[in-house]
Amino acid sequence: MLAALVFAALAGQIPQQGVLSDLARTPAPAAETVDPGEYVLGPGDLLWVASEGGLPSEFSAGSAVGSVFFTAVTIDGNVLLPMVGSVHVDGLTLAEGATLIERRMRAGIVGSRPSAGLSVARTTMVVVTGAAASPGAVPVRGTDRLSDAIQAAGGPVPGAALSRVMLIGSGGDTVRVDLFRFLTDGDPSCNPLLAPGQRVYLPAADEVVSVQGAVRDRWLLSSAFSEASGPAEGASVLLEYIPGETPEHAVTRAGGFAPWALRDSCYVVRPLAGGGEVLLSASEASAVRPGDRVVVPGTPVTIAVTGYVRSPGTYPFVAGRGISYYIAQAGGFSPEARASGTSVLLPGGSEADPESLSDIPAGSVIQVPRKALVWWQDYFTILTGIASIVIAWHSL
Repeated sequence: MLAALVFAALAGQIPQQGVLSDLARTPAPAAETVDPGEYVLGPGDLLWVASEGGLPSEFSAGSAVGSVFFTAVTIDGNVLLPMVGSVHVDGLTLAEGATLIERRMRAGIVGSRPSAGLSVARTTMVVVTGAAASPGAVPVRGTDRLSDAIQAAGGPVPGAALSRVMLIGSGGDTVRVDLFRFLTDGDPSCNPLLAPGQRVYLPAADEVVSVQGAVRDRWLLSSAFSEASGPAEGASVLLEYIPGETPEHAVTRAGGFAPWALRDSCYVVRPLAGGGEVLLSASEASAVRPGDRVVVPGTPVTIAVTGYVRSPGTYPFVAGRGISYYIAQAGGFSPEARASGTSVLLPGGSEADPESLSDIPAGSVIQVPRKALVWWQDYFTILTGIASIVIAWHSL
């Protein structure tokens, strides 16, 4: 319905009152609040215009619902207003376009006190080229940002240079964007809205480093940067090389340390010029070099329950859970279990009393011992063994 309204406005047709009534009752979906100083208007945007005290009757004959008038930005960048004419808003920010419309209405309609804004953001096609998994034209909304366009093109391929993404305007003007600064620091200026007519070029890195092991999945990188693997094995992420970067910052760019990562055990595998490799601790490798592999070891993300439980085995680690949770996962204590003797072998090799642990660390082993047998149980076990031998002998 919204598409029909916009296309009708672009074609110079006047929609029916019923369509506009439906539009007024149905809020347009929005990914986020639009910053009027950042959003750039273009063909397909649907604007609203109102005036304190109501609009003149000339507006009610067209695309109006009650006291609000709707008008779309035409293909040549104009909005058409009764009693005012066309107002060119293409390329202006929303704040600039609204101010221009209000000024033109005050000049053309005596006594009016108008206001204007964005009702529905446009949907257009943006071309993404370079090191994207599925380069080509992708649909984006006016509220979408650079990262959204790259995701729509399948995400970056391994080794894409996200620190120097190029936004190319319709006039050939180019803006360089460091998208990694948005991913690592949350800087919104490094993930801008896409202006009408812009193209996205994602270059490939000349030199790369890799991060392997217990790192988190980065939402933008997971589609193409990380090789599929289970959480115990971790991820393998190929990144562009940035001179002077520390191993820890490379891990941050790859997504950050996973909860089960052994941060103090990180090391760097560096290729040698004559062949072979050398292992360096993170402190020995103050800065990564091209071809380096930063390895982040991690504890297994499981808990092993052994001994006298109904279903011994390994169970998924759940943060914050104590001994009783994992015993229950293993089916509970068996009749022979000595529950009071249960112990926990921690990942570092030390043994702990489960009563002293509010939660069980990932990679731990829960050990449940057997009760000491009383005399009649020993006697019964021996007799059962002898009876089995006698029965077997008589059957020969």
